[in-house]
Amino acid sequence: MFENILIAVDGLKHSQRAEDVGIGLAKVSKGKVTALNVTDIGSEYKMGEISGNIADEIVEGNKKYIIETENERQRTESSVNCK
Repeated sequence: MFENILIAVDGLKHSQRAEDVGIGLAKVSKGKVTALNVTDIGSEYKMGEISGNIADEIVEGNKKYIIETENERQRTESSVNCK
C-alpha cells in the first residue's frame, strides 16, 4: 500500500494524531516512516541572541523531543490491555 510515509511533527495535538495514523499505516503496509520537524527560528530566537551553535541547539532540542515522544508512546502501549 504505502512504501514511504512522511510525517510532519511539531509536538502539537494534531501532529501527534498524524504520528499515530502514519505509524499505523506503516505497520499495516510494512512501510517506512520518516519524521520531519521544521523549526521557525524567528520565533525561537530574537535578533542579536542567535548563537553560532544554533543548529546544535535545534538538533539537541529535537533529539529530546523524539526521545520523550518515544517514551510516552511506549508507556501508552504498555498500559493498553489488548486481547
